[in-house]
Amino acid sequence: MKLIKNFILISLASLVSCTKVINIDLNSADPKVVIEGVVTGLSSKQTVTITKTVNFNDSNTMPAVSSALVTISDNTGQLDTLKETSSGVYTTENIAGVYGRTYILTVIAEGKTFTAQSTMPFPVNLDSLYISTNQLLGGITYSPSIRFYEPAGKGGRYRFIRYYNGKKEKGTTVISDEGVDGIIIERPITSPRDNGTELKVGDLVEVDFLCTDDAVYTYFNSLQQNTSGDSAAPDNPVSNISNGALGYFSAHTVQRKSTIIK
Repeated sequence: MKLIKNFILISLASLVSCTKVINIDLNSADPKVVIEGVVTGLSSKQTVTITKTVNFNDSNTMPAVSSALVTISDNTGQLDTLKETSSGVYTTENIAGVYGRTYILTVIAEGKTFTAQSTMPFPVNLDSLYISTNQLLGGITYSPSIRFYEPAGKGGRYRFIRYYNGKKEKGTTVISDEGVDGIIIERPITSPRDNGTELKVGDLVEVDFLCTDDAVYTYFNSLQQNTSGDSAAPDNPVSNISNGALGYFSAHTVQRKSTIIK
């Protein structure tokens, strides 16, 4: 986690029914609680991280928030209280991530109660990950590309996370089914050069394919726009967490593909 100036570029989705823009004075902002919670179908271990923001000119380290009361429940009656397994990190191994269920996060910290909810979509299969090449004056560049069938029916929301040689790459790519509903999608998921990474033969490329709900897509779509330079004065990201907290809560599916550049 980095400064608030960087955090603003990496946080929050909003529930469609309750969207709000949070504006922050970078130089004199009061510290805010930052909640990052994830529920996946990979295992029953779910994690919530709680920290606090720092001002623009302060240390890069965002302090952990300990001794919070954190629960996750779902619409079938499951409920578990998470344990603080390290400073500011809360986990449970008793909540299963199941497609179609809605999960509710409740956090009591810093004298306030914060809530959020997210619905885990049904998974879509990522058919393939491959490497696209581009011939430039400086030589050949390599970019990860994906191919999958986007099922008919509105509401598909997808996010891609890249790893190069085991290191998570900055930035993210999101796609919705607007204009591409019910067809095969085949496209690069941004060039590594955009993040200062030069891929070469022998490098390992891994991509996580996440199916998300509208709220999470909304956040990461705004992130994508904010960092693209398309807007001269982009709004701060929007939150699906109540009561003024920053961060996001996401219930999503995960599928990983990998390839080696040859």
